[in-house]
Amino acid sequence: NDNDSRVKRTKKLIRKGLAELAKKKSINKITVKELTDLIEINRGTFYLHYKDIFDLVESIENSLYDEFNDPKDCEVQTDIDSPYNTYLYDGLPAGPILNAGKDAFYAVLNPEENDYFYFAADIHGDGKVYYSKTYEEHLQICEELNLGL
Repeated sequence: NDNDSRVKRTKKLIRKGLAELAKKKSINKITVKELTDLIEINRGTFYLHYKDIFDLVESIENSLYDEFNDPKDCEVQTDIDSPYNTYLYDGLPAGPILNAGKDAFYAVLNPEENDYFYFAADIHGDGKVYYSKTYEEHLQICEELNLGL
C-alpha cells in the first residue's frame, strides 16, 4: 500500500540512493545490487516495488507529474524530491528530462560558443528563453519572470 509510511520511507530511500549513484554514473550502468547495497536494503525489498532500475526511473518521472495541477507547475516547484531536481541535487539529472527533438541533437553535436550556465523560460508570457552567466543573474531573471524560485 503506497499510503503506508514504511512504504513511503522505503521508496524515498531508494530514490535518494538512485540520485546518489546517478551523480557518479549513467542510469543504464546502475544495478539493483549496487543500489540496494548502498542503501542497505534487501534486493527483495526493491523488487516488491520495482521491476528494475528503469521501472524505478519511470516511476520517478511519472510521480513528478502527479504533483502538478498545471503544466507550468513543473517549472517552479523546486522542492520536489527527485533525482531530476537540479535545485536539490548537484550535477546532471539521472537521465533526460524531456525527449529531445532533431534540433536538440544538432545543437548538442554543434554547440554554440557561449559563457552561459543558466536559462529560464517566460512560461507566463511568450515563452522566450533568457540566459545568464551566474546563479545570481539567473535568480534575478526568475524573479522578473515571476517564476517563484
